Amino acid sequence: MKVGVVGGTLISGTLADFLGRRMTLVTCQLVIGIGWAVQYFATDFPFVMVRCRDRLTMLTIPHFRFGFQIGRFILGFGAGIDAPLTYVYLSEIAIITWRSGLLMTNALTTNAAFMYTLAFAAYLSHGWLVLASCLPMAFFILASFYMPESPTWLLKMNRDEEAKEALTWIRGSSYEGVDAEISEIKTCLQESGKGMPLLERLSYLKSRSVLMPMLLLAILYVLQV
Repeated sequence: MKVGVVGGTLISGTLADFLGRRMTLVTCQLVIGIGWAVQYFATDFPFVMVRCRDRLTMLTIPHFRFGFQIGRFILGFGAGIDAPLTYVYLSEIAIITWRSGLLMTNALTTNAAFMYTLAFAAYLSHGWLVLASCLPMAFFILASFYMPESPTWLLKMNRDEEAKEALTWIRGSSYEGVDAEISEIKTCLQESGKGMPLLERLSYLKSRSVLMPMLLLAILYVLQV
């Protein structure tokens, strides 16, 4: 699963820039659903449990061995796309005064999801556990029909009117700062090197403004291990 997470994370940004934030989030949920489906029908999961419980179990479909591991890889791949993109989407739609709180809420719900799965794992069989784990994915896909696209991405694609409509939907019709916020996002996009050659943009990776946050982030990740 961790190998899949790494692979998904590496393409998350490129996919989000190509498809858009909303469509990429829906796509990665579908990938996660495929991963759960493969695990549901995999018959080698009891073989994995043999090592934990010292119980012998015969596989009913021998040619589908390693199906559970494949399902975990697919699941991890979808989760790897989803994890960084969720933070990007939330940061792009949140008003600046509430941005940090909203991002912390995402971390809270992620850990609540782990507790949700562990609670069900204590009482449900493997098949029912997979189905229960698919419920949040199903709710998200249904809710995505009402989820607006990121105004930042729409402006990046030169879809200014759609960006204004999306921001108005997010902030509410009574919000008077839509035009000012749109102008600010445009300025940020220009300063971030939109339209700049790839090699020139990569040169920014050497700057202190990029290296220092990356170093601090790496230290925090190591300390959490």
